[in-house]
Amino acid sequence: MLGGSISLNPFTPFQSKPLQQSQLWRETCSDCHSAWHPSLLPARSWKKLFKNQNQHFGEDLFLDQPDITRLLKFALANSADHGFTEPARKINASIAPDQTPLRIIDTPYWKDKHGEIGPSIWKRKSVGAKSNCAACHSDTRQGLFDDNAMKVPH
Repeated sequence: MLGGSISLNPFTPFQSKPLQQSQLWRETCSDCHSAWHPSLLPARSWKKLFKNQNQHFGEDLFLDQPDITRLLKFALANSADHGFTEPARKINASIAPDQTPLRIIDTPYWKDKHGEIGPSIWKRKSVGAKSNCAACHSDTRQGLFDDNAMKVPH
């Protein structure tokens, strides 16, 4: 009991304010991979990714300028710089100001948080790759990555 009137259940998942979502973001980004929420990279990373959208990890996204503008606006407004979630704050704090990671798995925070996960887990059929966040995080689509929503599959 806190203050004699409030009881907290330590097993209740944290409920944060829902993050802003974009249908265009989800449709465009999920064509090739999961549409991770932009809060997982800083604004400078999104600027670089969209500036080079014709060379997106070896692929041309063939986006027209109005869509690039809308997607970049959404990414910048919801980037890790704003710290809307705990992972966003920690990811942003872990990146040196002169670094511009293009992959979430390349951020120091991600590497530290996932450093004890052995190669055999990444190779599991139920996981498949380090970039398959949804294999372990049930709140990937919402972009929250709360520890209580995480379970390594068998």
